[in-house]
Amino acid sequence: MLALVRQARILAVARARGAVRIGELTRRFGVSEPTIRRDLSALADRGLVNRVHGGALPVEKSTAVPTGQAPRVRRPQRLHRYRLAGLAPVAVSLVAPGTAVGLSAGPLTTAIARLLRDVPELTVVTPSLDAAGCLRDCPGTEVILVGGVRTTGGGHVGPLAVATLRQVNLDAAFVEAYGLSESAGFTALDEPTAQVDRALLEAAHRRVVVTDHRAADRVGPARFATLDEVDVVVTGAGIPAGIRSALVARVPRVIAARS
Repeated sequence: MLALVRQARILAVARARGAVRIGELTRRFGVSEPTIRRDLSALADRGLVNRVHGGALPVEKSTAVPTGQAPRVRRPQRLHRYRLAGLAPVAVSLVAPGTAVGLSAGPLTTAIARLLRDVPELTVVTPSLDAAGCLRDCPGTEVILVGGVRTTGGGHVGPLAVATLRQVNLDAAFVEAYGLSESAGFTALDEPTAQVDRALLEAAHRRVVVTDHRAADRVGPARFATLDEVDVVVTGAGIPAGIRSALVARVPRVIAARS
């Protein structure tokens, strides 16, 4: 199979499912992992997918970048959509000055980090390079970047990251969920990310999950918390009624932010 044909089919699968994993694609197309990684890199260079640890996510409403031109930078647009949806400001409203806050890796938690610049005297613990960068040179804020194995999504995972998080005490942790369902709970795209997300929640007095309403009924490969294991969920007003009812029944506080 020609590489361009395979890449087109990979993109179709990613858009249909919301995500693709390297192991699944190697089995589906009968090629090696390095071949799939090159395919995903080619799609990412054209602005069609975002690489994450172990796979990729489709970029919505994207078009191919003509040969010879730089791919468009899409992350700020995505963060802007999250801010317009009201999720990041609502999450930040839960943060009190002078507290210790944990942030997972992810575009939404990066948007939260940007807004945390306006909250004084914080200690922020995060495995996310993007989130840490947003708070760089912020007066009065101490940033602890958790080390580990760097992922393509800009976060750190692995035993070192988990061990570090088990040594800290947080007033609140904000973890972004890829998937949310009544049966599977809150899920991530891979087990290493789920382990770090789980450690963040376990280190916090208040456990907050933030997720776009489009995550409802989407199940990632690895669970980091059940519905009963979090204190607050911040999501979009478009969340389906069934999922919202399940959250209200099992989570002490559910905030559905208006767009």
